[in-house]
Amino acid sequence: MPAILRLLLCAAASLLTPPLYAEDAATARSTLDVYFVPQADLEVTGSLGSDSDKGDGFGIRALILPGMGTAFITAGISAEYQTNTFDSTLDYDQVRVGVGLVHPSSSGVFFEIDQFEVEGEETNGLSAHGRFATRIGQAAQVYADLAYLWLEDENQDLTGLEYTIGAALGDAGFGVFADYRITQLETELSNAEIELRNLRLGVRWGFGG
Repeated sequence: MPAILRLLLCAAASLLTPPLYAEDAATARSTLDVYFVPQADLEVTGSLGSDSDKGDGFGIRALILPGMGTAFITAGISAEYQTNTFDSTLDYDQVRVGVGLVHPSSSGVFFEIDQFEVEGEETNGLSAHGRFATRIGQAAQVYADLAYLWLEDENQDLTGLEYTIGAALGDAGFGVFADYRITQLETELSNAEIELRNLRLGVRWGFGG
């Protein structure tokens, strides 16, 4: 069984279990994140060699929980925009919109529509995400996300994995977070490997719930 399928099944199972900690019972709220990317690395490896670039960026993301569902499962809507500018002046933009099911701990399963754009050339597709999160005491949360992406541009398909690990500090209304996301894609025809790494530091507002 593929690793991403195992992860999604585990995440789905977690939706049916009570929170592990009392703090998790009231964790899931709608959130708005605004973040800075102080470090971004892009590496492309192909049959003719490899190339790399460094840069920075910023982004905004939201998780909306309209309150539909049961006591332990809530429907969720996610949206994110991120842009990176690299030393070579290359611009790399991402837009992601998804729907999913969320546990009170904010663990869950999401399916997204993704659009990546590099210098006006678009790559579009879908991704499936399994997210695990839990609180440590009243003020800290740790989380991880594993996703599989299916994308295509005008010439070929791109597929691969994406990993995110992070932590947040704060109360239900306001906090700060740091996470690290690695996106690894392989092209179908050119046999190139693309890796994008982002360190993200930001602030988070919670509302609703």
